[in-house]
Amino acid sequence: MLIVDGTLVPTRDHTVAEQSKNYRYTTNHQVVIDTDNRLVLAVGRPSPGNHNDRKAWELSGAKDAVGRATVIADGGYRGNGLIIPHRREPGQTELPAWKEAWTAAKVSLSPHHQPQRSIASTQLAAVSVSVLPHLTIGPVSSKPARTVHQRCEDPLNIISRVNPIADSVRLDHMAGVLECLQRREFIGYLQEFVSNAAMLETVAGRSSIHANGFTKLVLERHSGIALRLHIWEPGERDAELLQTENIHDHVWPFASRVLIGGLHEERFDFSRAGPLMDHYQYVRGRATLPPGNLVLDGQARLDMLADLSHSAGNVYEVDNTVLHRARIIGDAECTATLVMTGRPRVTPASVYAPTGVNVREDLRESRLSADSVLGLLEIVIEALK
Repeated sequence: MLIVDGTLVPTRDHTVAEQSKNYRYTTNHQVVIDTDNRLVLAVGRPSPGNHNDRKAWELSGAKDAVGRATVIADGGYRGNGLIIPHRREPGQTELPAWKEAWTAAKVSLSPHHQPQRSIASTQLAAVSVSVLPHLTIGPVSSKPARTVHQRCEDPLNIISRVNPIADSVRLDHMAGVLECLQRREFIGYLQEFVSNAAMLETVAGRSSIHANGFTKLVLERHSGIALRLHIWEPGERDAELLQTENIHDHVWPFASRVLIGGLHEERFDFSRAGPLMDHYQYVRGRATLPPGNLVLDGQARLDMLADLSHSAGNVYEVDNTVLHRARIIGDAECTATLVMTGRPRVTPASVYAPTGVNVREDLRESRLSADSVLGLLEIVIEALK
């Protein structure tokens, strides 16, 4: 069961802020917490401070973030379909006994007993760092915090913290889960794998060495969503690995958090004047395919659209229509990213390479042993400490 309540935050940006009941320019932030552990699960986009909670709940995105979860609130949310205390109607001197008992039972769970204490008082500093990256104590920017649905009961199921909407998973929800993941928590998460031989075997069975030069460890896979650890080790690349990544898109959208080191990413778009590239479809599962599972499918011209750098701690998002390539930067002992992929589309991924260049995407002998997975996890854990 969840609880929602609004809190007014003094805000300098008067394009969003409005004078509220305290006569200051504020924004209304809808904060959702878990009744069991008081953890913040979702924060809505900032609404003008003169919006009441009923209106802010609808417009801020907080309502969408919690999906079909049961939510209780105070009387200010009347008419929104939330569970609220019973009130006396005009002219009514007292409530029926069953309504009085029901309301009394909910007092300990009321928003004024939990979110206001959890958010607006002593815990605000901690929340502003770990959950509300764009909020600080005192006047703030109106830039919205990520709207996420974060469930923390199962430490070995990070994917469960994402809130699915119908049959899709919002990319910003995946990014929000990765952004809120604490370093110490993630180290403990990896140590659970290290200490469990069966889990190491499971991860090894679904992991591989990618032709683009990194090792892909699939830590979780549920309902079409996957959580992957990508690791680039230092040293010269194997001759069978690509020296430079092909330009490609993905069948799924993904969010990525850089854990160690950094990445340089280039994004591309179609162009009339760019260099001519061979276009391949990346197809898997057919009985007969050329090496690398790539099928030549015409040509196209591409130009660079963006030149980006992602350092340790950064979270970035890539939709399944984005053409890009990446390479590691810096001199870290290893480079590692935590990647959450959404549900795949039906059409195959595209790969682009200079005309006439031999390309491949899969290695013939790329499977990992449990010992290899163990060694890589220990390297990442040590680098994160």
